[in-house]
Amino acid sequence: MKHFFILLILLISLTSQGQDKLWSPVTNASALSLHDLKPDNYLVYSLDWKHFKSEELAVQKRTSDRVIEIPYPDGNFRTFKIYQTPVFDEGLSAKYPGFMSYTGRSADDPSATLKMSVSPFGIHAMVLSAIHNTVFIDPVSHLVTDDNYLIYYKKDLSNTDNQWVCEILDDHNEDGHVVDINASSRAIGDCQLRSYRLALACTGEYAAFHGGTIERVLAAFNTTMTRVNGVYERDAGITMKLIADTDKMIFLNSNSDPYSNEDGALMLRQNQTAMDNIIGTANYDIGHVFSTGGGGIAQLRSPCGRSKAMGVTGQSKPIGDPFDIDYVAHEMGHQFGANHVQNNNCNRNNSTAVEPGSGSSIMGYAGICDPNVQNNSDPHFNGISLLEIASFVTRNGDACAEHIEVNNLAPEVTVSETNYTIPIATPFVLSATATDADGDAMTYCWEQINAEIATMPPVATATKGPSFRSLPPSISPSRYFPDLLNRYSRWEVLPSVSRKMNFRCTVRDNHLSKGCTDEAEVTVNTTIQAGPFVVTYPNSSGVSWQIGSKQNVLWDVANTDKDPVNCKKVDIYLSTDGGQTYPHLLVSGVDNTGSHEITVPSFQTQVARIMVKAADNIFYDISNFNFKIVASYNLDLSVIDTVICTQSSFNVDILLSQNGNVVEPVQLSIVDAPAALSISFSENNVTTFPNNIEMEIKNVDQLSYGGHRIIVQAASGAEVLNKVITIYRALSEAKSVALLYPTNNQFDTPARGLTLEWEALDGVQNYTFQVSESVTFDKEPQILTVNDNRVTINLEEGMIYYWRVKPNSNCLDQEYSDIFSFRLKAK
Repeated sequence: MKHFFILLILLISLTSQGQDKLWSPVTNASALSLHDLKPDNYLVYSLDWKHFKSEELAVQKRTSDRVIEIPYPDGNFRTFKIYQTPVFDEGLSAKYPGFMSYTGRSADDPSATLKMSVSPFGIHAMVLSAIHNTVFIDPVSHLVTDDNYLIYYKKDLSNTDNQWVCEILDDHNEDGHVVDINASSRAIGDCQLRSYRLALACTGEYAAFHGGTIERVLAAFNTTMTRVNGVYERDAGITMKLIADTDKMIFLNSNSDPYSNEDGALMLRQNQTAMDNIIGTANYDIGHVFSTGGGGIAQLRSPCGRSKAMGVTGQSKPIGDPFDIDYVAHEMGHQFGANHVQNNNCNRNNSTAVEPGSGSSIMGYAGICDPNVQNNSDPHFNGISLLEIASFVTRNGDACAEHIEVNNLAPEVTVSETNYTIPIATPFVLSATATDADGDAMTYCWEQINAEIATMPPVATATKGPSFRSLPPSISPSRYFPDLLNRYSRWEVLPSVSRKMNFRCTVRDNHLSKGCTDEAEVTVNTTIQAGPFVVTYPNSSGVSWQIGSKQNVLWDVANTDKDPVNCKKVDIYLSTDGGQTYPHLLVSGVDNTGSHEITVPSFQTQVARIMVKAADNIFYDISNFNFKIVASYNLDLSVIDTVICTQSSFNVDILLSQNGNVVEPVQLSIVDAPAALSISFSENNVTTFPNNIEMEIKNVDQLSYGGHRIIVQAASGAEVLNKVITIYRALSEAKSVALLYPTNNQFDTPARGLTLEWEALDGVQNYTFQVSESVTFDKEPQILTVNDNRVTINLEEGMIYYWRVKPNSNCLDQEYSDIFSFRLKAK
């Protein structure tokens, strides 16, 4: 089922002081037809294109501190500092000056990188982040320029082209060396940014899909390569620029172009011939052709060599993330030396088949190779792929690259041990420690690197091959195997047999101009002589612990205290969020005997869990059921939220009741409240239970209009309970709003994405907005209830409209504003 969300929120955009807002939510977006990209969940915003273009001109190269705010699918905005990173070389930019690419770094999320392409036809944007799913911004239609944009997460866009096929040509390896993918203690790259001259061509069919003009095709090229460069720059230190004669390789007529659109293998050699003849072999470093058929095929390790134009990407809808990342980045990955990583038998490369199933990183077959791990590729290269790419670009692939000086040092990563033995069928966690001399925001990617062919999905009895999927880079230096919330249970399987598993941690520094990496490896051996290691109490439903009480945590040692595991000490942790995190260390370094008494801390929760972890090893177990941690007493309030109109005071009844043995008196107090209030208790030192106490709150009529809060605290020794009372002082006097824009009788008002704005009033719940072609509002008026003091709508061009607004208060039925009229521009 598809879900559509409409949010009306305060909008900010490319910012300088006093700048107009550029992004506005489209309130009737559900009526839009999605022709190209159809995410399951999305928002629609309208962009003020004229203002955007004027702000774009102010952005300076590389050193800019210009700021842009990007709408996210959750309805919030994130701020980025941006600078120009053109995909067009100077010659191409001189011929087509309306095209540009930008890179930005988030002020809120140091791991987030914005890649944005701009053309005369609009913008496209992608945000790569280790904290949230990849964000995309794309026009509602790739051919209709109406300034409406889809805002969505990558995870919400399904891959509908499950027939796509990729082939690799490696019949004349020009590099001539073998890559040892299991080599340890080897840097993936040399921390240099290499720029390659990209000759990009297209078939007539591809050109027709994108509008049939050179400018439209260049816009599509710019979008795809801006996104592809975003991944390559961060992961592999590679960037590509479209050469000055790119327009010579854009063929608009499918009957006269030099390509066989539906035959990828044939196009491979056709493209090599066409580029050498038209561009000249000395005038580009890597070549590729886009089509609407023929799948993907590429010559392995081809840049700088005689087969450097042998790369093809064809898809029926060559647009959006599935095309840009799943296919183009994938095929160019082959050209730069990376093989397939999927363990399934779909064009598998046995020596690099380190990802279970279809794989999920760029060089996998996500969504097109059953059994599939997921529908689309995650926008990162597996560490194995990075090793292959680095092996090529630091050798033969370095011959034609331009080295761009970037002041960035590689991160350094270490692990405390490189070899562990753990019990069978027992979870474990791998951790690394990394530093970066430049202070860059590092991310960590732990991946299994066993490439042997195995049953898929993985099975517990497998003695070889990958058992754990690749995950996108994370800000956490640790990865739990399996995931703590068991979200990938089909693709993360603990061995029930003795076996050896190898893991690599790739650390990225996410430098904005050129990312650097480092890696470390760990071997994990499982043994049938121990395990499974299991928490046995608390590990059932209905368990409740009282704060301050003594409780025995129990676990099955299962021979883990003996050789070959030989774990002598354990640590015990507490989760209060249902097992998502375990931040509370209850005891450390206690004997691994299967039992230890702990004192229950002052964390009241309905969803507690326990983790028992080896203090001198990596294995652990957690309780399978949530349990309660409760105080010895309860704090209940008769009022938790209220609306104030004209009264000056009100009372709240407090009930203190007993759960267990209350050792010390319960002290009542106010720990947070507006200064204007006077608050008192009928009793604040409680020793008998149950007990009813009256709290009187005075001077509430002195509060400003809007929301306020009071925090009531009940404390007894180490036990502390807090309850919040929310007070909303509503507008209690008659008041109408002043309409601000459009002004009354305004002519030639821009019609597209019109935002109407009025005076904001404190103490109102929302506003009723009306607009109609009739001054009496009896002709099909649009009526909206909105929380903000503005609304964006699409109206018919050339028409005269009337509008008014009424504030809504819980205390008084307010009147409508004066009626304003405006006339929209005609087409």
